[in-house]
Amino acid sequence: MDITQVGKQFRDLLSGKIENRPLVWLWGAVPSFAVQNAGFPVAAAYNDPHKSFDAQIETIAQFGDDGIPRMAVGGASDVTWAFGGTLKWPVGEYDMAPTASNQMLSPRFFETFVLPYQKELHEKILQTGIQHIYCHICGEQNKNLPLWRKVPMGNPGIVSFGHEVAIETAVKLFGRDCIIAGNIEPAVIHLGQPDEIYRLCMAALTQGSQSPCGYILMPGCGIPPNVPAENLLMLKKAATDFMDDQNI
Repeated sequence: MDITQVGKQFRDLLSGKIENRPLVWLWGAVPSFAVQNAGFPVAAAYNDPHKSFDAQIETIAQFGDDGIPRMAVGGASDVTWAFGGTLKWPVGEYDMAPTASNQMLSPRFFETFVLPYQKELHEKILQTGIQHIYCHICGEQNKNLPLWRKVPMGNPGIVSFGHEVAIETAVKLFGRDCIIAGNIEPAVIHLGQPDEIYRLCMAALTQGSQSPCGYILMPGCGIPPNVPAENLLMLKKAATDFMDDQNI
């Protein structure tokens, strides 16, 4: 694989060159699935950024991923250690909960305790000259979505959603300013049958194709490293078939 081509489709989408062509991003499968897929221990996703990166490049090529390597885990730990910091890894389900979701917070609490800080963070990021922010709005957030609209995401931003938020809803609220991404349920990708995943993907693609800034088909959140490869391949197959049907 020509490593210089990794992320090219992403760059074209962000620049507005391919708004009518859906992309596939296996964000939720990377890097834990990738390191296992490449024959490394799962721990390498957390403590060996170089193996994590190489594994993701290999997996991107193998599964037809249009995305880029995700260094949010391995890269973050590498930088933290370089500056002499320490890390505490998650140890239980509540360490990794969607803490801003309506399962955890009411919209009133979200507006008070999340919105001001999320808005300030994004504003500061954009002030540095960064043009695009990717933000995963995790879990059941339907009641928070009008508040999320107040958070700047860039020009355009990318916002992804779990299966709890319909792609049609996301397009309606965020599609004018953001690329929409999501929202195939991780549990179905992990435990479902390939034809079921394919149907969900085709439905999401049909709705996502209405997004003015573009659409990315992807898992609705993280998926386990032992997800069946044939299930993950359904995302790319569905996107390819959809583009063939639409003559894109």
